[in-house]
Amino acid sequence: MVEDLFSASQTQSESKAPMKQQIILFEEEAQELKQLCLILQSQTYAKAVFVSDRDGQMLYAQEQSGVDLNAMGSLVSGMVATAVGVSKLFSDGQLSWQSIQGEPYAFFCQLIESSLILIVVFDERSSNGLIRSAFRKIEDKFINLLQKMKNTSQNKKTMVFSEISDEDIDELFGKEE
Repeated sequence: MVEDLFSASQTQSESKAPMKQQIILFEEEAQELKQLCLILQSQTYAKAVFVSDRDGQMLYAQEQSGVDLNAMGSLVSGMVATAVGVSKLFSDGQLSWQSIQGEPYAFFCQLIESSLILIVVFDERSSNGLIRSAFRKIEDKFINLLQKMKNTSQNKKTMVFSEISDEDIDELFGKEE
């Protein structure tokens, strides 16, 4: 069994994964994402809803006092990556959601199209079942928005970087002597 796990991980690490597309979030998509998160929050009585990409970069985060959003995004991203890796070792499928029970809060994490991570923080007023049910009702909207975000990122990527000149970079970082 251990040899099978080792050879599976060795084979996976040797394969070359395609380069993933970076998502650039523009104002229109940010507003749509915010609306979807607020709908989900109100339907599930959640304390907070967050969305990050697979690298842990927060795309939507509600103001939470005392919460280090960078740390949370990185930790959740690592947790999801670990769960996906373990899942691949034991099956062909992929874990699409996880839950962490704590006191007084619990955390629900949903992987959306292998690109985004939805994080829902809730207490005793809600449950994993309620959150999963509410998410399923608007999952297509999240997927459509993700596709729109990817298309917009691809189409506007060159525009975003073409606006940055060498002079802007020199001014920002100082000119090399």
